[in-house]
Formats: sequence, C-alpha cells, structure tokens
Amino acid sequence: MFVQLLVFSALASPTPVVSLEESWKASFIKSEVLADQIEQLNQAELNYKQAVAAILPTVTGMGSYQIQDTSNVPSTSGFFQGAQPSVKINVAQPLFRGLREYAGLRSANKKIGAQLHAKYQAQLQIMQDVSTTYFQILMYERDLANYKNELSLYDDRTVEIKKRISIGRSRETELLLLQSQQSSTRAAVKQTAGLLEQLRQTYAFMTGLDPHSVLADAKTIEPVAQLEEYLKKVESRPDLVSNKYKYDSADEGVSIAKGTYLPNADLNFNYYLVRAGLLQNVSWDATASLSWPLFQGGAIDAGLKVAVSQRQQAELALERSMRQAKQDLGGFYAVYLADFEQFKELKDAAEFAKKYYEQQNKDYRLSLVTNVDLQLALSSYQQAVRARDRGEYTVALDLLKVRIQSGDLQAAYVSQ
Repeated sequence: MFVQLLVFSALASPTPVVSLEESWKASFIKSEVLADQIEQLNQAELNYKQAVAAILPTVTGMGSYQIQDTSNVPSTSGFFQGAQPSVKINVAQPLFRGLREYAGLRSANKKIGAQLHAKYQAQLQIMQDVSTTYFQILMYERDLANYKNELSLYDDRTVEIKKRISIGRSRETELLLLQSQQSSTRAAVKQTAGLLEQLRQTYAFMTGLDPHSVLADAKTIEPVAQLEEYLKKVESRPDLVSNKYKYDSADEGVSIAKGTYLPNADLNFNYYLVRAGLLQNVSWDATASLSWPLFQGGAIDAGLKVAVSQRQQAELALERSMRQAKQDLGGFYAVYLADFEQFKELKDAAEFAKKYYEQQNKDYRLSLVTNVDLQLALSSYQQAVRARDRGEYTVALDLLKVRIQSGDLQAAYVSQ
C-alpha cells in the first residue's frame, strides 16, 4: 500500500512551470541553426590558428635513397656513387611576405568576431521565434479559459430559462437560441484547442521540452523608453557588429592583395643525419632566398581589384543593415504604441460590456428586456473580454520584440 501511494504521488505530481527565459535557454541547446553557427565559429578560430602557423617556422623530416648508373664513371670519382642515401631535417622560416601575412592574421581574427556575433544574432532570432510561440500558447490558453467561462454562464442561463419556461414566462425559442450559442462556443473551443495543440508541438520542436509543459504567465506591460533611446542601442545589435567585423576583415583583404606586389624572403636550414658523396662530411647548410613577382600576367592587379570590390560590398552591406535595423526597430516600436493604445481602449470596452451585461441581466429578471437583448449583451461581453486578453498578450509580445530588435536583451541572455 505504501509503495502504491508513492507511485500515485509521483504520477500526480504537478508538471513544473517553465518560464520564458528557461524556454530560451532550452531552445539554445536544441537549435540546429545555433549549433551550425557554433561550428562556423569553431572553423573561424581554426582558420586563425592556420594564419598564425603561416608566419611560424616549419620543421620537416626528409629522406631519400637514390640509385644511379656508375658503369661509365671512373672508380676514382667520389662524387658519382651508385647509391646515395640522404636523411635531413629542414627548417623553413618565411622572413617577409609583403606584410600580407600579418594582414591575414588580422583578417582571420576579424572573422572570428564576425562569426561570434553571427551566433549571438542567431540566439536573438531564436528568442524572438520562441517568444512568439510562447505568447500565442498563453493567448490561446486564455481564450479556452474565457470560452469555458462563457459556457458556464450559458449553463446558468439554461437552468434559469428552463425554470421560466416551466412557469410560462419564457418561450421555447429562447432556449433554442441559447443552445445555438452554446454549440457555437463549443465549436470555437474545439478549434482553439486544435490550434493550441499545434502551437505546443511547435514549442516542443523549438525547445525540446514537453509539449504540454505549464508555461509561466509572462504578460508584463512595462513603461518603455522613447524610440530614440532604443535607437542608441541598436548599433550594438549582433548582426550589425558582425557586419562591421566583416568590413574590417575585407579591409585587411586589400592589404593582403597589396602585399603580393612586394618581394618574398625566406630562410631555409638543413641538418643532415645521413649524406653521401663528396658532401657527406658537411652536416648542415643554410639558404636565404629572395623572390620578386615582376610579371604575373595581370593576376596581381586583378586580385587587388577583387579585394577592393569585396571591401566595397562589405561596406554596402554594413550601411544597408544599419538602415534596415533602424527601420525595423521603428516599425516594431510603432506597432507596440498602436497596440498599447488599442489595449487601453479594449480594457475600457470590456469593463463597459461587463456593466452593460450585468444591467441587462437585472432588467431581464424584471422583464424589461428580451432574451435576445440579454443574449447579445452576454456575447458582446465575452467577445470584449477575449479581445482585451488577446490585446494584453499582444502588447507584451510587441514590447519584447522591441527589446530584442534593439539589442536590449543581448547582454542579459545572448552572451551566456
């Protein structure tokens, strides 16, 4: 019996409440898009290591075994031996590459910054997508609660009308009208439940959490700053910072291209472990070399022009993204203000509709109004309540989008 009670208690334990912030963090873990961005960041970091390696010396072990025909060579010759093994260690150090090797290092570092902020931007987009689904779930859940409350009112009215019919104060048609409204409301409940289940499956896909997790109510409508305050923050948005890094990287690309006009200087050192022939007693040698590209068929000029064009492209992308970000933020802010003003009117409308319904209900009991009047008042009241609640969630989501689009939430959540 004790074991059964424990099992029943475990089964009956309430589902933990999941907050919006917890949903964001779960989606960061689940998202393949973010995982792809992380892989690209890893690749950028490895490319930087390759760029570092290009300016460091390379040490290579080399071995060869050569056999040649010595039948026509005098036996007194020590140079022409039939078998000539060679084992050596080579150290090669690039001394000068027109400084493009250092520009390449800086460019690779800028690409790390660009990819890091591209990852941050992916997180912000995930936050916005998850938030939209999260608030839609809360909105539909509130719709269901309002519909159920409406059905409860209809049940109370059904009992009342049946009593009035029994004493001859109401007609059967009044009950039929009420039953029609009940059926319509039940149909709306079915439709809303289906849409809610679809949204919950989407939520589970995004976060990897239980589709029927209990979501914490997040409808907070707080005073917001003026648009100018958000516009000041927008330049720190990850996608804009990423594009700035991309421009800086492209600018270093021009320096790399210019470096190809300059000479290359290298130092090579060989240490011989095994050496044959006349030089078998020479254990090492070193070579300093210099090469200068005098003519490459126009390839160097073309390479520089390509680099300049790519830098121009990066600059245009940066400017466009900045203008687009400000336009998007202005649009989201305008929608927020409009929805907020609408919500205030919807609150008043719901309050007036409630008072109107209560008064109509009193008048109906005094036979001052008809059942149709009361039914219309009840329907209007419930519609106003649903519109008010939807408006409240809409405003809360609008505000969150403004904060996401301005980069206001980046420091708190994205860099974690």
